[in-house]
Amino acid sequence: NNRKILLKGAPIHPGIATGHLRIIQSMQDINKILRGEIIVIPYQDLIKHSIIKAGAIVATDNRFHRMPRFIANAHFSGKPALITIPHQAKMLKNGAVVTVNGRNGEVYVGSLWQ
Repeated sequence: NNRKILLKGAPIHPGIATGHLRIIQSMQDINKILRGEIIVIPYQDLIKHSIIKAGAIVATDNRFHRMPRFIANAHFSGKPALITIPHQAKMLKNGAVVTVNGRNGEVYVGSLWQ
């Protein structure tokens, strides 16, 4: 794979999804999520409404001891998912098209289908 990797995190749930990034910075942003968007969301704001609409989930958290609950939610949703620390996610830009690979925990620039 010669795609540019934007971010590498801990893989949580397998699958590949491509979509526009939606960076969640407040609870009000959760209401703006469009179906199929790739959401970047702080773990503590991860709620069912955001998972249902998302195409994939990039969760940010400094406290990895909370991962078991996130893993359970991601598996239940069936969406590709990974977790990373917040400062790594700062390189992601709202609205950019990215591809998430939940099997290896990578986020790539653009679409794999181009």
